[in-house]
Amino acid sequence: VVSASRDAMKLGVEEGMSIRQAQRACPDAALVIADYALYRQVSEHFLDILASYSPLLEPDTLGSAYMDVTASRTLFGDAQRIASMIVPRVHEQLGLLVSIGCASNKLVARVASGVGKSFARIDAGSEVGFLAPFPIAVLDAVNGKMKKRLNELGVSTVGQLAMIPERLLVRQFGPVGSLISKQSRGIDPSRVNAAYPPEVIKIEHGFDNALLEPAEVEEHLRRMTNEAVITLRKRNILAGEIMLVLFDDGGLAARPGFAIPDPDASTRIYNPRDSELCLSIYSRFKKPTDSAAAIAQALVKLLESVMRPGMEVSRVRIVLSELTPGAASQLCLIGDGERRHRLDRVVELVRARFGDGSVIFASSMEPMWS
Repeated sequence: VVSASRDAMKLGVEEGMSIRQAQRACPDAALVIADYALYRQVSEHFLDILASYSPLLEPDTLGSAYMDVTASRTLFGDAQRIASMIVPRVHEQLGLLVSIGCASNKLVARVASGVGKSFARIDAGSEVGFLAPFPIAVLDAVNGKMKKRLNELGVSTVGQLAMIPERLLVRQFGPVGSLISKQSRGIDPSRVNAAYPPEVIKIEHGFDNALLEPAEVEEHLRRMTNEAVITLRKRNILAGEIMLVLFDDGGLAARPGFAIPDPDASTRIYNPRDSELCLSIYSRFKKPTDSAAAIAQALVKLLESVMRPGMEVSRVRIVLSELTPGAASQLCLIGDGERRHRLDRVVELVRARFGDGSVIFASSMEPMWS
């Protein structure tokens, strides 16, 4: 589940759920197939609008971001005035309704943006009272296991959590106990970091059912390559490094005996969630590129080096970094480089006019005979 309506959320549907879980929670829910390419295109347009009001813009999830408008007030007016300009502009250009939360810090502003109003302002000093009735899951630091444990202790709201002495939470949960104690009292020292346009290009895709075969993952990687190339060409930049991230729902990457050929510093394994493990590996291009063929070839090699039988891939992510202006690389006047570049351009034009599925890699097609 990428997103859900308020009615569905009231019945227990949450972001990150599998479709099967969501249907159990809300049998009458209408399922809309995710279109990540469209979401990213709209999200970039949305961020472009926000960036015209403040350079201190930090993208969060698709379609959401943090803004620091302190220095923008002289030019545009106070936060409410800025919001009154953003909301109709987004609706006019994108047909979307925007919900804006204004507060003294990022945590409270994010929660305020979800109360269902186009603009909600939480004055400094009233954070504790505002957060008190919300479920503890609204706090960034509260993960699934912690929520379950707190519920077992009879703590279900932020207000109840705020009443527990910090030392007791530290004793129960370790250093993170101090963090959730501060968050429950509306304390969030993190700053808005200027991160748009981003220094990396990140594309992620999740699956309703975990993929078990490398060929299935490869097919999605080739589609994601197309999105990455479109972004590179739009920004007129080249990528010098690429990273592939696999999220393993089965946890194979952490089991004894799991090995990666010639492991080095480019390979990392970590646990971002309670239910899955993440394995990332990166590679550098011989020279910066925006070639779909070069990017796809690199991804296939990275996939072959890390995916093993028994892995259950629930999500994949590709990250392009070491970005440089497009003019930094000179094309060959003759030979395969020039032909490949012209082919990429033609494919891009065809897809722009007839859709992403109008031209696909032959290697991603299933054979029609055996």
